[in-house]
Amino acid sequence: MKRKVTIGFVIAALSVTNATIVIALPVPNQNGDYTNTRKGQGHINWQVVDPDPAGLNCRMAKQFQGFALDAMNTPDELMSRDYTPNVSSWEVIHQFPPGEKLWAITGNVTTQHIQFDDRGKPWLGVRVPYQGGNEIIDCFVRANRRFIKPI
Repeated sequence: MKRKVTIGFVIAALSVTNATIVIALPVPNQNGDYTNTRKGQGHINWQVVDPDPAGLNCRMAKQFQGFALDAMNTPDELMSRDYTPNVSSWEVIHQFPPGEKLWAITGNVTTQHIQFDDRGKPWLGVRVPYQGGNEIIDCFVRANRRFIKPI
């Protein structure tokens, strides 16, 4: 005896009204620098626009490598507004290829973690994607529209 098998599909439709969500992206200053460090103004999603085929350098001083920028044990020196290091001379610990998406580190109350160097140039703290190890790798990229853009 043959049986007839019927398979039914349920199609659900969702009606959405014409709603627009506006998210204010960070805007660089007249020099192209992203300098906003106000509470509640942190922006997490960025993308590498540096045209250098070698990628965008991400730097961290030897003594700070291995610390998460958003951790309780982050050295006070690194978190101090009075600390003005020569970030451009720090070791390159990672290179992000053009087009790669970056995850920026934000602190308490989504304050953007921007470190100003000894020349007054801003550097954005970012997390390197998981590489298979147990160590968190955070470092700094130059916070300028020539190198990164908010997305």
